[in-house]
Amino acid sequence: PEPYNNTMKEVGVTLWFILCLTVAVVSNGEVNEFNQEIYGFDASWPIKSNKTLDVLGDKQSVYEAFIASCKNASGGLMAAYSCDRSEEYRIKMNNFQPMSMRNFTKLGFKRIKAPKDVFEPIRQFWERNRDIAETEWHSINTYHNMWESPPTLVNIQNSSIPGGGGHIQHQVWDMSRRVLEEWTGQHLAPCSMWGIRIYHNNSILTPHVDRNPLVSSAIINVDQDVDEPWPLEVWGHDGKPYNVSMEPGDMILYESHSVIHGRPFPMRGRKYANIFVHFEPIGAYRRTDPDDWLVPDEEAAETRELGLPPYVVPGSIWESEWHENHENGWELYNSDIRDAVFNGDLHTLENVAIATPKKLFETDDNGWTPLHEAVRAGHMEVVEFLLQQGANVNEQTAFGIGHSPLRLAEDHHGIESDVYEFLTSWGAVSLGPDL
Repeated sequence: PEPYNNTMKEVGVTLWFILCLTVAVVSNGEVNEFNQEIYGFDASWPIKSNKTLDVLGDKQSVYEAFIASCKNASGGLMAAYSCDRSEEYRIKMNNFQPMSMRNFTKLGFKRIKAPKDVFEPIRQFWERNRDIAETEWHSINTYHNMWESPPTLVNIQNSSIPGGGGHIQHQVWDMSRRVLEEWTGQHLAPCSMWGIRIYHNNSILTPHVDRNPLVSSAIINVDQDVDEPWPLEVWGHDGKPYNVSMEPGDMILYESHSVIHGRPFPMRGRKYANIFVHFEPIGAYRRTDPDDWLVPDEEAAETRELGLPPYVVPGSIWESEWHENHENGWELYNSDIRDAVFNGDLHTLENVAIATPKKLFETDDNGWTPLHEAVRAGHMEVVEFLLQQGANVNEQTAFGIGHSPLRLAEDHHGIESDVYEFLTSWGAVSLGPDL
């Protein structure tokens, strides 16, 4: 799909549109695409201000009790930071971040059944470790009433528990990325995935947008034991609210940087277990064809020249906020290519090839290029990728007076190794001083 861009003219229109919606009430029988009746912002929970509409009952008293409970749990001077400032920033983000973001889908969310190769590894991990969840958050904020109903977590990255660690983490990354790339049409880079989070009775998740770089995201419901559905309230790009229920195995895809989402109605039950997987667009379209080739996004390239990631609209209200929170610029733009080569991280190298292609060929202080490092490490896929991108198969280390890649392969892996044979197939020559 083509991206849905927010030009500056559209940003102004969007601001006017959102401000109008802020004071909206339930319309005369108007419904959303799910055939659900539409209500306005601040009806289910304060979203654009700290006041609620009365169309869904006395939500203002519920909200005020929530804030008072937050302050009581924080205590003393921390109440202002944990509750007042946290709430001010949540509302600020809801007002100004969505209109400043570039979107890549029409509605902003979609519910599907998780493919088996996505859900099954997660389900098996959950069945083996469901009884060893630990309390996740110990600091208080207004995004979740954790002081009353603290969530617990089974950390999927923990290699000391059965099935945990890098293997399943990368498996979930790769399979989820495939689904989200097909939906957004974008080449995506992983951002964060903590584990399986379990919410408990009376949990409330206040409506919010995620901080950058959490842009293209997925929620997978792993397990639940509830007395009634606990819907995710999502505000689509059409400005309408949707309440989306889930069953185990369901997967909600959503543009979490611009789609306001939460669960403002208290959970009634014993547990609700989800895993969250977050990515950010790298700035290239991914087309569906036999070669799955990438097309550079010209608008994203222009954005990158301004020091911004491809999902932040230049000149928008939130641009200065993004710079303030990212003093070192776009982190993905500054990826450490040496670590990626050493670890055989082909996906990061693909990202670098799009964002900063010159890095693929730069020499370090010793005159070594990424190709030299990849050959020494024996990462065949990385060696092949770098050559396909244009690396010089006969470039020598030490700024031209050291060893060629083939000589490195011979020294570190032998002349019968796969990497040695592969390099010779590319016309590599053994060059370098004899010791």
